[in-house]
Amino acid sequence: MSRTLPTGFLWGNSVSSMQTEGAWNEGGKGMSVYDIREASEFASDWKVATDSYHRYEEDFDLMQDLGMNCYRFQIAWSRVCPEGDGEFNQEGIDFYARFIDGLLARGIEPMVCLYHFDMPLALAEKYNGFVDRHVLDAFVRYGQKMIDCFGSKVKYWLTFNEQNIYHMPGAFQVGGYLKGEKTLRELYQIQHHVMMAHVLLTHYLHDTQPGKLMGGMLAHQLIYPATCKPRDIFCAMQYDEFLNQNLLRVYAGWRLPVFPIENGIGVIEEWDGVNPIDDEYRIAYHRDHLQAMQDAMFEDGAQVLVISAGGLSTFSAPRAICVNATAWSTLTAITTT
Repeated sequence: MSRTLPTGFLWGNSVSSMQTEGAWNEGGKGMSVYDIREASEFASDWKVATDSYHRYEEDFDLMQDLGMNCYRFQIAWSRVCPEGDGEFNQEGIDFYARFIDGLLARGIEPMVCLYHFDMPLALAEKYNGFVDRHVLDAFVRYGQKMIDCFGSKVKYWLTFNEQNIYHMPGAFQVGGYLKGEKTLRELYQIQHHVMMAHVLLTHYLHDTQPGKLMGGMLAHQLIYPATCKPRDIFCAMQYDEFLNQNLLRVYAGWRLPVFPIENGIGVIEEWDGVNPIDDEYRIAYHRDHLQAMQDAMFEDGAQVLVISAGGLSTFSAPRAICVNATAWSTLTAITTT
């Protein structure tokens, strides 16, 4: 069997708006919760980021030169709807129209994520984010508008980045929650509203743009027991089930292909201003993961989503097992003692 990846296999990268765009107070954009966060040793200054708002054409040329044919990016909710639930900002919508057209002109498939933790500040301050039903309704309204604007050009959609975080305590931070006691009831409210938003927007996309796909991205952590004690092993299995419902089990349960969105290594480095940074370890990291993906496809039968000349299809070897779609490289040890 040939181990050559199929023609049209999607190669690309994945970003969020606050990590790339900058222009936090330009183009009619409203404030988000990230715009009031101070830079620190472990937190960036989001106001400039990589200045993609002004330099995306240059970025796209570099991506094309590297052979990328897919780009997962986020539409900033507060750029297209400054208050989150008020008037839409045509200047912001026009920016993303140019952005998407620039990708397509270079043969790069756009994938849109609608929410990557940057709640419009007005909704966070007034309603405390996704804990309130009003924010669910506002998000669905925003998502439907984006589908109306770009659904004819964008095949792949994500509602929420790392959607399973919304049933963990981290949901308060990523869901626009600014004040309160962070109760279990509120956590369940956030989870419920996020899941309802995903369902409503998925149905809307399928009803208005047949053939287009929407998914919820899951963040995966590797969980292992700290000891060989049966109780530790059982607790690790429970924790893994709660956080991950891992890729093996997702495919086994639903028989749908998994689309790996993020897999990277984050390292804090310093540049001396002259010599290139030696990042052979980073190259090796990606090489090993790509080899593991190829082995999973050709040896274990993993389904991987690709684009074919006839439209959407999947490529797989005879059996079916999912590859690792890791967003985090975290190891968590579970012990009951």
